[in-house]
Amino acid sequence: MLISIDTLRPDHLGVYGYTRPTSPRIDAFAANAVVFENAISSAPWTLPAHASLFSGLYPERHRLTTFERRLPLEVETIAARLARSGFDTRAVVNTHLLTSRFGLEHGFAKLKYVEEALVRVSPSTWVTDQAMAWIAEPRDRPMFLFIHYYDVHSDYAALPEYRDRFERPYDGEIDGSTQHLKEFRHGVRSIGAEDVDHLIDLYDAGLRQTDEEVERLFAFLRERGEFDTSLIALTSDHGEEFLEHGSVLHGENQHVEVLRIPLILRYPPALPPLRVQSPVSLVDVVPTILQLLGEPPIDGIDGVDLSPLWTDPSAATISAFDERAIFTGADHSPTQLDDEAKMFNITRSIRQGDFKLIYDTTTETRELYDLRTDPGELMDIAPVNTEVADRLTKALLANDRRSVSEGAPVELTDSEKELVEALGYGTR
Repeated sequence: MLISIDTLRPDHLGVYGYTRPTSPRIDAFAANAVVFENAISSAPWTLPAHASLFSGLYPERHRLTTFERRLPLEVETIAARLARSGFDTRAVVNTHLLTSRFGLEHGFAKLKYVEEALVRVSPSTWVTDQAMAWIAEPRDRPMFLFIHYYDVHSDYAALPEYRDRFERPYDGEIDGSTQHLKEFRHGVRSIGAEDVDHLIDLYDAGLRQTDEEVERLFAFLRERGEFDTSLIALTSDHGEEFLEHGSVLHGENQHVEVLRIPLILRYPPALPPLRVQSPVSLVDVVPTILQLLGEPPIDGIDGVDLSPLWTDPSAATISAFDERAIFTGADHSPTQLDDEAKMFNITRSIRQGDFKLIYDTTTETRELYDLRTDPGELMDIAPVNTEVADRLTKALLANDRRSVSEGAPVELTDSEKELVEALGYGTR
């Protein structure tokens, strides 16, 4: 079971040190699991990040980086690999971005799209209900089930019982809607510290609501006696910005608040409870799951099997993971190239050791951060540490390669464009 809670920041979960009671059920789940402290997405928005989650490829290689193309057919997904091995592969998703429209259904025998509401107040009971209905069906072969929750994504909306637990007194006008947040992003309205606190309250309420929905799924597995025999991975596609670098929402930068994600693996037959400090990537999920299931790897992917971190936690193993280069890309910040054209997929980043470099491919400008002393990425040291900046720039550009042909073109309908805009993403 692979669970993706869209837009979930790990630093808002108790298991990652958050002090507000947003996630008691997920925290309990993580108590007997491998918890990765420094998991990094491969992209700061939903479509390319999930393509990396399914394929083990960085965005520049799977090439699903805009709304204009489908995932290329030659990209093998984890669902396709497991289907060939005899698994019953199914997915229930709560956004049209993860449907056959963009090729992410490849390998799933059944994919149920639960249409997202622009104002999500009620919890995603319909997502959980579908997952439980499939689990309850008689089966004579193993199942691979992907479950996607969208409740934490803006609009920040939750039932009153959850909002009452987190909302502090507030008399401002910010309501947590994507439209309000986009107006701030575009300079139409201003936002202050009290507004940000209110947004965080609304975000946390939605997370607590989702936490209890996830528990409903886990309780169902326990009732069936399948909780402790199932491999369960819980993660997210990206985080969310609350003014750490001057903006809100996600998709438009490569900083830690939008790239750091939770990654929790629970499989009692094979995994000990463990907290892993080494940086890992979303592209590592595919090879790690395949290894745990005893399935052959997918050749040529960017991700690596993480199991040596608990099967051989030697100094050499830890050092190899700590010094490994991890890449990100596929931002969704529309850069104006001229009066007519806009272009996405502009910025990239590389993390290696204590350093992280962010690179703009159009201006060739770069930012460098020492994560050991500056984990929030607030002090750019590129001007004073050109040796490290040059080394990481060279490594990043060497990795910026394309290995597959582009997928089939997609022409969004007017209604799809409206939905994309309402969710905070622009189109060209």
